[in-house]
Amino acid sequence: MPFIQPGQISFVAVLSCFLLVGCYSRQPDSSQMNESHVDEPSRLTVATVEPAQHNTPLVRTAARRLTRTEYCNCVRDLLHLSSDFCEELSRILPPDPQIEGFDKRAESLMLERAQLDAYISAALQIADHAIISGDTQNPPVPTQRVRFEFEDTPVHPYEVTMRPWAELVPEGLILMSGSVGTRRSLRRDDFNKMVPVTGRYAVRIRAAVDQRSSNERILLRLWRPEIGTTLLETFVDAPLETPKTYEVVLPLETAGADGLVAIFVNGTNFGQANLLHMEMNAEVERLLSEGKAQEAARLRAQMRAEGVIASSRPNPLTTTTAALPRLFLDWVEIEGPLYESWPPQSHQTIFASPQGDVADREYVHSIFRRLLPVAWRRSVDVQDIDEVVTVVERELDAGEPLTEAVKVGLATMLTSPSFLFLGTTHGESFSTLEELELAERLSFFLWSSLPDEQLLSAARAGLLGSTDELTVQTLRMLEDNRSEALVMDFARQWLKVDEFDRFPPDVEVYPAFDRPENASLQEDFKKEALEFFREVLRSDQPIADFLNCRWTMLNERLAEYYGIPDVSGPVFRRVVLPAESPRGGLLGMAGLHRWGSDGNRTRPVHRGVYVLDVLFNERPQLPPPDAGELEANVVGENLTVRERLAAHRDVEGCAECHIQIDGYGLALENFNAVGQWREVQDGETRNWSARGGAPSIDASGTLHDGRKYSDYSEFKQLLLADEDRFIRALAEKLLAYSTGRRLESEDAESVSSAVNYANQNGRTLRALITGIVRSKSFQSR
Repeated sequence: MPFIQPGQISFVAVLSCFLLVGCYSRQPDSSQMNESHVDEPSRLTVATVEPAQHNTPLVRTAARRLTRTEYCNCVRDLLHLSSDFCEELSRILPPDPQIEGFDKRAESLMLERAQLDAYISAALQIADHAIISGDTQNPPVPTQRVRFEFEDTPVHPYEVTMRPWAELVPEGLILMSGSVGTRRSLRRDDFNKMVPVTGRYAVRIRAAVDQRSSNERILLRLWRPEIGTTLLETFVDAPLETPKTYEVVLPLETAGADGLVAIFVNGTNFGQANLLHMEMNAEVERLLSEGKAQEAARLRAQMRAEGVIASSRPNPLTTTTAALPRLFLDWVEIEGPLYESWPPQSHQTIFASPQGDVADREYVHSIFRRLLPVAWRRSVDVQDIDEVVTVVERELDAGEPLTEAVKVGLATMLTSPSFLFLGTTHGESFSTLEELELAERLSFFLWSSLPDEQLLSAARAGLLGSTDELTVQTLRMLEDNRSEALVMDFARQWLKVDEFDRFPPDVEVYPAFDRPENASLQEDFKKEALEFFREVLRSDQPIADFLNCRWTMLNERLAEYYGIPDVSGPVFRRVVLPAESPRGGLLGMAGLHRWGSDGNRTRPVHRGVYVLDVLFNERPQLPPPDAGELEANVVGENLTVRERLAAHRDVEGCAECHIQIDGYGLALENFNAVGQWREVQDGETRNWSARGGAPSIDASGTLHDGRKYSDYSEFKQLLLADEDRFIRALAEKLLAYSTGRRLESEDAESVSSAVNYANQNGRTLRALITGIVRSKSFQSR
């Protein structure tokens, strides 16, 4: 949905009210900022923090702006907006910088003028989306279903029916390769679009397969041209006798083609490269570049005489098609836009007691008397409410209808510092948070969103002063679906999931990534890590499972990539690993090995840094500017990455850091640059045999404390021996994330108390999170 223009809602009214409420007076003062906005390389744990110098007061908790994620979650939960809309909304908000791995640090979450403009635009867009100005009885675009029958595919010399890999049958269309499009047959009528308005749509296709002699599962992709969006990708497993309907419900925009394309992704290739043509044509080009036109002409004539006239030629395997697998397509349809209710839940939430066109002050007052305490996470008085209601009344006095006037009030509420900012700034001592402040901190820790009514009621009743009540509320909130924020906000940042694909795989060296059926493999790597964290949290698993366990989360595509049998379908589920599998725990996941590689070869130093930072909260010093990169093999050499790293480590000034890091990275050398297990060196080239053969992988090493291991299995045992160290590091990460600040020496006691609570309650992730909430630091400013 495009931005609302100032003429649609009184932009000046919103902005003037925003400034009236005093946003800038609530910002953290720049003199309180004592850190850079970039990651610092030194270890920042409670054990190494030094006290403040130069008699500077210790700023424990600064007021900070909501992060982009928190803002979207808050308006979603406050107004019951759809997740699709909130995802679109996040794209117009400024990204949040990270400090020490998280985007919740107060010193990076100020509000500058450009950011203010973005938040005003967002508030206006939210108001226009949440409130319906027209007919509240019937949606402006009714839900409609349009279907295309594949047997109606038009016959034309250039259409699929004339191609050897497609066959039109009375019931539909059979493909052995390629694709077929609906053209404009899914438009609502001759003058309308397939997607008349942005919203949610159901897309369905009915299909079946005939495997013939093939053992490979048939992959179907439903694609929307022009914008190049894959709407649905699935393995088709229904036999010809009983076709099956495959469905996806997703948001669609009006931009894009008015048709869909069904693609047989892994169909038989009816053509193959004509290498002879390529070679002879290259020779023609060379002769021409050298000015030898007559020789080039003679060679071109020879090519014509011998029939070498195209860069491709028929695949001999397709001379007869009897054994080729077939994909049957019956029909495809689109239904939408889909509405959960009309008017939307957001409109019903705002206008909870319908008043028709009555626009009296008391009715407007009642709207914001309900919304403000929840939105602003505090008690409000008559003056607070009147400030917003006054803005609405100005719009009513100017002749705007009630819905348009309330939009301005809603936008004003969402641009108030009471909505946009969390926390307060206090001095040196630990002072206990007031109960509503504690409720706010708890909800933004577990949900990255507003407290719900049950938590607010407990706070107003003075119950959150009890540690037992805090525990009850924490466990209740972890059961709520909103605790998904711990997965998508905390775990995503802690594990650096967004960076797993920062270097694309070299498909020349790793051709599996060039296969169509593996197009979504990169996303599977990310999902595995997030699904694993989700399972540990939901099932209350031991924290040690992050280090080593006999299970992981897989779908069919990732299981096949790992070589694990008997997993089918696109949905991730918990899979018990075979005894011989090296997977299990974070270090068995391909995603982090992708993070620690450049797409062509492994980078043990980077992997070591990942292990130290993510698992143990230890950040090695940045390398000196002249440290350089690991050199590639020179001609005549056949050295592993490990051997070249050893030579690099001998460079003066490099050894000290490498002693700390390398033992944690070299242990992972059996995982190649794309996360697959290997026994011999790969990467960099596809032809190690030309170098005399690929050398064997040596995954032995020594940790910085002198402990040795001979292979990856022994290394994992050393990690398990460091379980206490890992749990404490995770507690530090959780506490820093939950409080939005750097940990200081005073926090050491709280970290220890959280770890002790976890130790006494099964050493599970939930127990550690509860221990964080029960700690003094969490409950203090």
